[in-house]
Amino acid sequence: MASSTNTAATTPVPYGYQAGGYQTRPWTEPVPSTWNSTASAVCNLNANTVGWFLVIANGFGFAIPAGATIDGIVIDVECSGGSGKTYDSEVVAVKGGVVGSTSRASATVWSGGSHTWLGHGTGQNDLWGTTWTPAQINAADFGVAVSPKSVGGTDIAEIHNVRITVYYTPTSIKTVNGLTKSSVKTWNGLAMSSVKSINGLT
Repeated sequence: MASSTNTAATTPVPYGYQAGGYQTRPWTEPVPSTWNSTASAVCNLNANTVGWFLVIANGFGFAIPAGATIDGIVIDVECSGGSGKTYDSEVVAVKGGVVGSTSRASATVWSGGSHTWLGHGTGQNDLWGTTWTPAQINAADFGVAVSPKSVGGTDIAEIHNVRITVYYTPTSIKTVNGLTKSSVKTWNGLAMSSVKSINGLT
């Protein structure tokens, strides 16, 4: 299994905002952060409220090879809560510009003060409730949507960066130097019948 990891900051302006249900608190355009000299997206949360989805689906620039099988996705969010009362409400993948329905929200409180990375997903085989093609991962509208919530008081939620790791299995080798595998008799002096993989690929 191979993997590819790319990071996108919330600067410049994120891909878009999406409100839904009882989510009542908007995000501001990225502004200078209280705790970092670079910019973050900021959501001022009233006590026991939920923020809109912040959709970040630009700037990842994946180049998963065509024909590969997507095995899983892990999403890390660099975030903070000013007074330690912010948690995930929902964290969902975005495919084709559409916010998904399977949330991988963490139960961990967002760090009060400095930005820290918070992991999401159950591991290398978590597809976030859907199936994926390399083209969908490589597309400009692939990303993540995050909705925070405050518990027990007002807070300032900030998202600074998002990092996505995609795990995939490359397509098997069909040709060697332009020849089909079946027509190649030897590889580095070995009979092809005895070669199980080439450069890690079957």
